[in-house]
Amino acid sequence: MRVATLELTVMAAEELKNVSTFGNMDLYAVAWVNPSAKRSTRVIQKAGRNPVRNDCVSLSLENYLGYYPNSYLTVEIFSEANLGDKMKQNLMSPIKQICS
Repeated sequence: MRVATLELTVMAAEELKNVSTFGNMDLYAVAWVNPSAKRSTRVIQKAGRNPVRNDCVSLSLENYLGYYPNSYLTVEIFSEANLGDKMKQNLMSPIKQICS
């Protein structure tokens, strides 16, 4: 059986609000179509407000699109912190537009 896979390259973010009180932000991205199959990029240390990353994540779409044709690709950017990570920015795009 052939499994559909979405290869996503997270390239950069711009103009992120700095939530770090002490120094630069340590950022990473989390992406998913199926919420139970989230994938994350590596953490970029001292990334600043305009990080460039070029990290790839592979998202399995096995059986998901047939059951949920109106699904969205979601990507969230987080700042790693000692007292809990904080979401900085998010993007949602209809998977039909990406996979057509």
